[in-house]
Amino acid sequence: MPFGEIFVGTFRQIWQHKKLWLFGLLATLLGSLGVGFYQLFGLRWQGNYMNMVARMMEHPDLWPRRMGAELMSGLGALALALAVLILFGLIGYVISLVMRGAIMHEAALAWAGEQTDTSRGVSVGVGRAVYVFLLDLLWGIVPFIFGCSVALSIPAFIAALVAARADEGWIVFLVMLFVALLCAMILVGLLLFVFTAIFPPLMYQSAVVGGRGLGAAIREGWRLAIHNLGALILFWLLLALLSAVLNGIIQMIMLPLTLPWMGVWMREWSGAMEQFMEGGRVLLPRLHTGWLVISGLASVLLSLAVNSFLLTFSHTLYAEVYRRLTGATPA
Repeated sequence: MPFGEIFVGTFRQIWQHKKLWLFGLLATLLGSLGVGFYQLFGLRWQGNYMNMVARMMEHPDLWPRRMGAELMSGLGALALALAVLILFGLIGYVISLVMRGAIMHEAALAWAGEQTDTSRGVSVGVGRAVYVFLLDLLWGIVPFIFGCSVALSIPAFIAALVAARADEGWIVFLVMLFVALLCAMILVGLLLFVFTAIFPPLMYQSAVVGGRGLGAAIREGWRLAIHNLGALILFWLLLALLSAVLNGIIQMIMLPLTLPWMGVWMREWSGAMEQFMEGGRVLLPRLHTGWLVISGLASVLLSLAVNSFLLTFSHTLYAEVYRRLTGATPA
């Protein structure tokens, strides 16, 4: 498997066929907008709350009379923002099912030397969306069951400790058993994380590019992954490295945007602590949300760009891996 040729070639395919990234942007757009909308209203409510506390400490006589009204005044807008977040998330997920199928189909054609087509990609994405959803459901149930098992084990352990009461021997045994189980769960969780990162991609490609049903796609994806496990692990590591680099770039860009409000916030808190040391009274500084809003919007836009690119890159890369392993090219 020519790893470097496929990895570098994926950048080239996205550059030459920018419609692939357009599909990725559409797949992540509504989710990012919902998160940004909720963060904006969350910052507004947080700012109002902190400013309210600061005012109350400056004028303690207002505390009993206005605290409830001040505290609840912004919760309605925050609840509306949460509803928008959920709605955008649900609609965005349905759109992402279609767009992910479109990326896979058109990327396979791009690797074969053909031109990409927006309407054709959307049409195929609509037709294969149910299979993409079923694979999402399958690979979402496995971590969900594991998470529920971990969550149920904690109250079971607490109940066992309560039942043991003052029996020191049983308590020591149960604590050692819990530590062993905790280590085992962490190990299983890591293995499950790697497993769900390596095996599903070719199943999705089989369902969309290969045009197979759910059972056939699972079987073919499993067989291809087992026979090419080393190559798929290497591709996963390369994708993880790319994700780390791009997210590191985001942090470098965000740092100058966060320094202004962070510097003002720390300076005002330092002044508040000095006042407390001198006079024994704390006057909380008010939260200035101007730079917070600017940095939050920049974070949402940068995250949208990076997440959509990583989604596009992953599906485009595995489209070529699937094509080389099977020789399949969509009609």
